[in-house]
Amino acid sequence: MNIFTMLGGVDYIVVNNQLAVPDFICGSDDCPDDDDVALSCKVDGRDIRFTVADLEDAEPMTDGAFWVEGVGSVRFLSRAGLH
Repeated sequence: MNIFTMLGGVDYIVVNNQLAVPDFICGSDDCPDDDDVALSCKVDGRDIRFTVADLEDAEPMTDGAFWVEGVGSVRFLSRAGLH
């Protein structure tokens, strides 16, 4: 699955088991360049920014998360999926 298709319904991001709310989300059509920021959030007071290249190079993991080089495990959640 293309990681950018998941960004449309993202309400929460889990970065290395830390829950965060995205500050900014940009779809692949709106951010055409590899160095454009596609997603940003705050985790433990630290700003984390994912470029288009970071997300395109992310490796899917067996548990549904993605491995983003330099960041670690990233999972995308929506309110519809929380119980």
